[in-house]
Amino acid sequence: MKRTLLLIAVLILVFFTACQSSQKTQSVPEENLIGSPWIDSNIYGNWPSKAPALEDHFELYVNYDMYMSAKASEAKRDGLFTRSDASTESVIRELIEDTSIVSDELELLRAYIGLFSDYEKRNSEGFGPLMNYVERVLEAASLEELNQLLQEQYFLFGDIFFQAKLNNSPNDDEVYGLDVDIYLPYCSNVDSEYTEEDMEYLAEYLASLLIAVSYDESFAMDVISNMIDFEFSCIEYDQMYMADNEADVVCLSLPEVRQLCEPLYFRIIGMGYYNPDDPLSVYYTVNNAGMFAGINNLWLDENLEAIKALVIIPMVSYALDFLDMETYLFVHGLEEDQVDLEQIAYEFLTSYLQGAVDQAFLEFAFPDGIRDKIKDLTDRYIAAMRERILSEDWLSEATKQKAVEKLDNMVAVVVYPDEWLDFSGLLELVGDHDQNLLDAVLCRDDYYRDYFSSFLGKPIKRGDWVITDTKSTEANAYYMPGENSINILAGILDEALYKDDSIEALLATIGPTIGHEITHGFDTSGSTFDGTGRMVNWWTDEDRAMFEDKASVIADQLSNIEIATGFCQDGYFIIDEMVADLGGLVLSLDIARNIEDFNYDEFFRLYAYMWYDVFESEDAVIEQYQRDSHPVGYVRANYVVQQFDEFYETYPSVVEGTGMYVAPEDRVAVW
Repeated sequence: MKRTLLLIAVLILVFFTACQSSQKTQSVPEENLIGSPWIDSNIYGNWPSKAPALEDHFELYVNYDMYMSAKASEAKRDGLFTRSDASTESVIRELIEDTSIVSDELELLRAYIGLFSDYEKRNSEGFGPLMNYVERVLEAASLEELNQLLQEQYFLFGDIFFQAKLNNSPNDDEVYGLDVDIYLPYCSNVDSEYTEEDMEYLAEYLASLLIAVSYDESFAMDVISNMIDFEFSCIEYDQMYMADNEADVVCLSLPEVRQLCEPLYFRIIGMGYYNPDDPLSVYYTVNNAGMFAGINNLWLDENLEAIKALVIIPMVSYALDFLDMETYLFVHGLEEDQVDLEQIAYEFLTSYLQGAVDQAFLEFAFPDGIRDKIKDLTDRYIAAMRERILSEDWLSEATKQKAVEKLDNMVAVVVYPDEWLDFSGLLELVGDHDQNLLDAVLCRDDYYRDYFSSFLGKPIKRGDWVITDTKSTEANAYYMPGENSINILAGILDEALYKDDSIEALLATIGPTIGHEITHGFDTSGSTFDGTGRMVNWWTDEDRAMFEDKASVIADQLSNIEIATGFCQDGYFIIDEMVADLGGLVLSLDIARNIEDFNYDEFFRLYAYMWYDVFESEDAVIEQYQRDSHPVGYVRANYVVQQFDEFYETYPSVVEGTGMYVAPEDRVAVW
């Protein structure tokens, strides 16, 4: 077993290291127009001996004492969002540990963390819990027997030749349907950048999963070879299918799914992805229909061993984290002394029972009254956005009307949704603490799947955080274009980020976040969706062209800001986040203009405070912002405030020649 686990671990490490896709790097332009005084100011220890002038680097000027504190405490990675998440995690851990506090959610979390943390039991069971399932697949002597297993309710698990998610029904976008796409262990993990060596590593890794569940090594390699041939034959069928059909994405009823691919039909039945009371009420969007047709044509007894591998490999892949600790360590490439057992147990809970974590935190640790305050504030920001849309002189009346219609249909979910998933049923199902961890996880998966399936064929429920897998305790907020919903999570209202001791504090901290998410509905991506979440062009051609021109100016400027030696972010990659940042602040300022004696100095300082962020090195900055669609923190502070007259009126020292100055004719905005 140790040899098998070592093979799995080595192949995982080598394969995923070798197959990392290259990241796009924006080279430094010949003329760095703006931002040059700010470069590397978020690198640990790379700070001047005294604070810079306000007029040269506003964010560093405001947060200088915090950076010095980070240096003194050797905090090489720090930020307010990081602090907020850590604070919330600490509170949640204390709730779980304090058994005097009782609720269904807390009891459920304690049951699961107990199973996860019972390493002695897990180690004694080894691969046994997994083999209870795999052996029945291995024992299938024909496809008829295997087909029975595919249809058996809640028996098989993992992405067995397909992945599914709730989505708008293809024949009626007002109700839920199921989106289905192909998943094959080999071909779905290979792309055009893989070398022959990469593909050999992948084949060896897949074989190692079979070896781990009792396959002979030589037989495993033969089976994988046959499975790969099977997968490529499916691709050939797909090409033939496309020659005779207009599209590879089809809208099908359940009987039509069976005609296209009977094995897919069996899996849908086995996973409960249908309405037993009215099977014809649910429609399925089947992607890569030709490959599913290929599976159907190749689903023959002569291919039985290859088909078994298609079934077993996803099961093994899914189960590896829930078996013995030796397997866990090998799979993650860790030594025992490198693992914080309490941390991985907590991360397990937040990955698999986030809804229960959220409910426990909100019931016992979240302050009363904040939700109502934030809901009222959100209404103010939506009203401010309506006024701003109507006042834009570059928009035609037709586009204004459509934009306001979208805004009026926007759903705001603040702190928590109006309805939660009831976990009492799951608590009853896992009440027997003698069961093993894998079975408990599969029980949880079935419970969630039943919840999702209950919506099939029924009206779209916008703002359901279970369906969208929202982590309410995370310091975050987001906009969902397919729902036209803004979501303000409880975690972002931690005291590190949320200030409400004055109207200036509200409008500078959580206010711009609310405005940011509203504006995402009208950025270059969000603006392609209408008020119900459909991708519809509601712009006149002239207005759309003007909008894109305004966004391009901003993107070009962002591409000129060097944030590390030789590295600039791609302005077109981060444009939507900057459009939203600018929108968030402009809405705050719109509201502020109607407040007597508003303290703009307090407001701008608190806004800059929000973007305090420390990285250990330039390499860490580059690694983060090659893949992050958000601008770097000090750019989100400095670049944004530079665009508004109120900033210059508040700080007269910001004049031509200083680092924070932008000439009036060069100041930008979309909204």
